[in-house]
Amino acid sequence: MTVTFLSVIIAYPIAKALALYEIKYKGIIRFILIIPFLIPMTSISMGIHLSFIKLGIANNVIGVILLELFVCIPYAVLGLEPIIKIVGDDIEKQARSLGASTFMTFRKITLPLISPGLVITSTLVFLVSISQYFVVSLIGGGSVKTYTLIMFPYIYAKDRHISSVYGIVFFSNMRDCNYGV
Repeated sequence: MTVTFLSVIIAYPIAKALALYEIKYKGIIRFILIIPFLIPMTSISMGIHLSFIKLGIANNVIGVILLELFVCIPYAVLGLEPIIKIVGDDIEKQARSLGASTFMTFRKITLPLISPGLVITSTLVFLVSISQYFVVSLIGGGSVKTYTLIMFPYIYAKDRHISSVYGIVFFSNMRDCNYGV
């Protein structure tokens, strides 16, 4: 959930800039965003792991979060950009011209308008984040436990009973977090 939240927070200004403003190097920025799709994650993870060891952030939560952000931010940007482009910024400009603050404009106007796309993008980013078994096991070094690392041995051993129980408990908790039930 942390990676999903941080990815969407970081991706929003990037997606807004790409969607609404004429930027000089828009094509280069888009290319940089799709690099994680072009290069296998195994290769990227191995290279980044060496850097994380030198920086002292391998085998801990911060390293795992940073590498998962590297994977998830492109999905968030590419998911939010079309939504922001459709919504535009005309209503925001009108609200600001009527005296609304930037925060009030975002909270009362922009957020409700982009919320369907935000939910879909967050779900996509969450699914990408949760599927990063190799990345978490490499960077976390076995000391960082995530849902995927807990589930993988049971699924691999074909223990359907334990896997089913973990899945039901996990997704019912996720439903409660997302929908406030």
